Amino acid sequence: MGSKRCYISATEAIDKFRNGDLSPVELMQAVVDQAEKVQPTVNAFSHTFFDEAMEQAKQAELRYRDGTARPLEGIRAVSHDGQAIVGYASCLNQVPPVMAMPSSMSICLIARIPLASSQTNAPYLEEDLL
Repeated sequence: MGSKRCYISATEAIDKFRNGDLSPVELMQAVVDQAEKVQPTVNAFSHTFFDEAMEQAKQAELRYRDGTARPLEGIRAVSHDGQAIVGYASCLNQVPPVMAMPSSMSICLIARIPLASSQTNAPYLEEDLL
């Protein structure tokens, strides 16, 4: 299955986590491997949090083993670098980029999911551009 693992849906991943066909660690490793493979060409990520993501994947794996997995446990995520994550530098979607480190507030979605495995520097599709 190799690199194809990074392309499975969240639903399929959770099913595989539950039945033991795939672990959150195996999925995260596939995602990290693919990101590292394409990054030199695509330059999609301004920051990566692979060490933290792998640690969270290990914790998720333990939760699946002991039956305490939460909804979406072990699912990978990517956030835009304009999204503030407490304790991590972000350009806060400014042009030119101004790196800032938010100290007290993450946006609601980011605060509710585990640390994303990376932040992308892909531009937003702003409403006024459509």
